[in-house]
Amino acid sequence: VFEELGAPAPFDPALLEKQFALHPPKVNAGARRPASSEDASRKRVRILDEKSSQLLAIAFARLPTPKRLASILQSLVGFPECLPAEAVVALHRAVAEQGDVMQQLQDMSIDMVGQLDLPEKYLWVLGSISGLPAILACGALLVGPARELGDIRRASACVSQCCQALRASQLFRKTISTSLAIGNYVNRGTARGNAGGLILPDALLKLQELRGSGDDSRAPSLLDVVAQALVDDAGGNARELCLQVDALRSAVLRAKSVSLDDADASCHHVVGAAVRAQQGVASLPSDAEGAPALAERAGNICEEAGQVAILVRRSKEELLDVQRWSAAKPKTPVEDWFAAWAAFFQQLSTALGRTRVAPPPEAVASKASEAASGITVA
Repeated sequence: VFEELGAPAPFDPALLEKQFALHPPKVNAGARRPASSEDASRKRVRILDEKSSQLLAIAFARLPTPKRLASILQSLVGFPECLPAEAVVALHRAVAEQGDVMQQLQDMSIDMVGQLDLPEKYLWVLGSISGLPAILACGALLVGPARELGDIRRASACVSQCCQALRASQLFRKTISTSLAIGNYVNRGTARGNAGGLILPDALLKLQELRGSGDDSRAPSLLDVVAQALVDDAGGNARELCLQVDALRSAVLRAKSVSLDDADASCHHVVGAAVRAQQGVASLPSDAEGAPALAERAGNICEEAGQVAILVRRSKEELLDVQRWSAAKPKTPVEDWFAAWAAFFQQLSTALGRTRVAPPPEAVASKASEAASGITVA
């Protein structure tokens, strides 16, 4: 196959060298000219190992020049939005991991700085910024976890809305009471024939499995009987009942995808990071023009995270209340509980679609009258 590949597609060597920090090719030893004293003076100074240097070169690829970066971090005007979000996070991580290297670079003479590779030049510049850890911690907070608060708020609202929909639905209550009544009737004369409650939704899921007598696998199940009773009670409007059941199922599926424990932990993490960032930025030198605005933003994030944490806790309380209200099996994982309800609502929607609409009483009476009028006396 390699003999029949053909010419490769054109690519940009300069882009490769920039994005992947490629080093220039080694010169053939036979063609190497004797090193002069000027070459020796230009020898690169390396402190980082090869792998760390390459990784930092990739991480810093979207940053402005070291000089421009220093100006941004000293003034803090427009920070952190003036830099790519991933670059801010990369800077924060690099400062946390390369503290020893930054200290070594600060101990170097100015003459040697020009011989540093680009990643080390960035680290040298970063080491000269006063209060840098607090600045980058605040920047990483604003471009990272702080932006997740809106998603956490919406996720918490999904759970609350689902719990409220279940408790407010008359169809939901009617389904449970009808299932309980039919179950008691079927089990009359037995120890289970006078049940006062059900384990939900486990008991409802069994309705689909219990079918009428006979060998016909298409015999109606108890769920079909429940669905028909609901439709008859609603005046034959099966479509409206299906819409209500599908809405409940959609609400349950949205809530199923939410982990309130993770959301609560995220809120606490953001609050802690915001408090530390606010304290750190507040102690920055007064010549940093954007420092007050940055500290205010960190304070706002701390306040917002606290409010979201309260919403998450309320959602957890609502969920526990609705689980107790619906007689859920103790210690059932929340995701499994929601999944079981979604499965039942799917079954119920399908059963409602199989129901028959009974003719109105007037039509039945008219048909009976017509039949009676056709009888002749011998």
